[in-house]
Amino acid sequence: MNGADDKCRPRLNGKRQRRRRRRRRRRREEEEEEREEEEEEEEEVEEEEECLGIVSLVPYKDPCLIKYCGKGRECIVKDDVATCQCVRKCSKHLKSVCGDDGKLYPNHCELHRMSCVTQ
Repeated sequence: MNGADDKCRPRLNGKRQRRRRRRRRRRREEEEEEREEEEEEEEEVEEEEECLGIVSLVPYKDPCLIKYCGKGRECIVKDDVATCQCVRKCSKHLKSVCGDDGKLYPNHCELHRMSCVTQ
């Protein structure tokens, strides 16, 4: 039996070594992927910071560039302050739309404009 055990031991040790190598290789690959992901995230943050730095240095000539008014509204500048008001005039584009109020409007712009006006 001792002779048979001796023959099996090197084979088991070889299998163990291969398993250990595979595990180490997997760990190294996982660590490398994590490092790459962290580097990508850092690059994205740096790009965002650079962009924000540039944006903050540029004075806004038109405050409406950073003001969102929503559908049926438009941005108007009064005393260098952006404010929203209902759209004054819609295009002549004709694609009829039925509103929740049961009325037919010539297009989406008119629908949203009337919604703004009636609020």
